[in-house]
Amino acid sequence: MKQTLALAAVLALLLTSAACQASPAPTAADTAPAAQPVGIESKPSPAPTAWPTSGVAAIVNGQEISMATYQAQLQAAIKSYGQQPGADPQSADSQVALRQQVLEWLIDQTLIDQAAEREGIVVSDEQVTAAFERIRSENPDGFAEWLAENGFTEETFCAQTRSDLLGVAMRELVTRDVGGEVEQIRLRQIVVGSEAEAQDLLAQIRNGSATFEALARAHSIDEASRDNGGDLGFVPREMLPESVAQVAFAMQPGEISAPVQSRFGWHLVQVVERDPARQVPPEMLATMRQEVFMRWLERERAKAQIERYAVDSGQ
Repeated sequence: MKQTLALAAVLALLLTSAACQASPAPTAADTAPAAQPVGIESKPSPAPTAWPTSGVAAIVNGQEISMATYQAQLQAAIKSYGQQPGADPQSADSQVALRQQVLEWLIDQTLIDQAAEREGIVVSDEQVTAAFERIRSENPDGFAEWLAENGFTEETFCAQTRSDLLGVAMRELVTRDVGGEVEQIRLRQIVVGSEAEAQDLLAQIRNGSATFEALARAHSIDEASRDNGGDLGFVPREMLPESVAQVAFAMQPGEISAPVQSRFGWHLVQVVERDPARQVPPEMLATMRQEVFMRWLERERAKAQIERYAVDSGQ
């Protein structure tokens, strides 16, 4: 998990771009979700498939991601990752993880760029130039050195910036209705590693030998809610794994679910209260928007035709 978060930080660093007058190129957007308690969904990257031609890293809905673009971003990621405390970019595990994450990152940006084109979203040269000048003005003497250290030229940095701005515009479009007053439920959960353990705990609750709260404190692997007896407070549907949300939002206060599986484990869920129109708190809004965007991006992935070449070859 620490390695995954460090790599995500590297990808985020590569996105602190802004602009110039350059032709659009499918590069990267920040799609790394914030770390969340168990029970808050964030999507893993799919495993790489096929293997390849020398000039193409991947093909997304017929659009090629060049090997040159992939390798340039990979080298930038390796350099940035090497600056993380305790990171070893030369280890086999790090190399594999970086190759996979950079390729998936480029695929995601290509999907975002394609969606922006469908929606008629355009980033003007003036927007790109303004962003570029703003970034450069923050460190005019060291900007060229920063570009070189992170594997960028001004041209590739400008192309990156254009894609980043398209990504921001798509996020705003996809999440425009997120926030305000939405249906929320207050729930408790117990998360364990196996269905058998979940069934055993459910039996103890039903026969009265233990309370939900006590079992959550003793057995739940969700450190964020465990000490509170499994209480997550009020949460919108978008903040829960889809399998859990589907069950929990169909329940009434006081009901306890059968075991529900998500990628986090096996959940027992108890609904405490329902509120059909509760204000989303400001501290939750950014994470909620990110999750809505990530689910949209997952749907884009699911319907896309994606051929991956770079990762399996070890390039």
